[in-house]
Amino acid sequence: MIGRSETFLVSTFKVGESKQAAEILSKAYQKIGHTITVKNYPGKRSVYYANEGISDAELIRIKGTEVKYPNLVRIPTPILISKMVVLTSKDSNFTPLKWEDLAKTKIGIPLGVKLLEDRIAHLAPMRVPYSENLLRMVILGRIEVAAMPLAMALQHTELVNQLRIVEPSIEDVELYHFVHKKHKKLIKELSSAIKELNEINSIN
Repeated sequence: MIGRSETFLVSTFKVGESKQAAEILSKAYQKIGHTITVKNYPGKRSVYYANEGISDAELIRIKGTEVKYPNLVRIPTPILISKMVVLTSKDSNFTPLKWEDLAKTKIGIPLGVKLLEDRIAHLAPMRVPYSENLLRMVILGRIEVAAMPLAMALQHTELVNQLRIVEPSIEDVELYHFVHKKHKKLIKELSSAIKELNEINSIN
């Protein structure tokens, strides 16, 4: 256990995996004698606050976030795997296996999901602020496909049931927790705690 008990402010933005990640991290911090408060912000503001030390940590981001935000230190053990999926109309037989297969389609993505921006920004996707509106656009035929994390899509089961989730997922991405460099003393114990929780979850 590290020193006296502290409560750390963890910033995040609303993604499908946020709730599960917050539960895992709450347990991980408890294991090393601390607690967390998770607060939602818009995507860019969330990571900006963490990088500037306004918050103590960023809940989950992809590997490489620390390159653009050098004050953040990545906990080396991943928390979750995010499945990136493509959704089409029920009667479509379009089955992309890689991002390049989307090149000639009218595609939409949820605003603020950096991985999607990194992968398909060159395809000029339509960026939609709310994931439920993005799904409705596929249902109404305004776009051919939507790409988003599976966990985000499954928040809207009534809409997803009207669509086809292409299988397999187009990419599986490891998500990591990041702390501000002023808290780098937490890295080793947090990493061990997350690893232990992952092993317990894989058994259950």
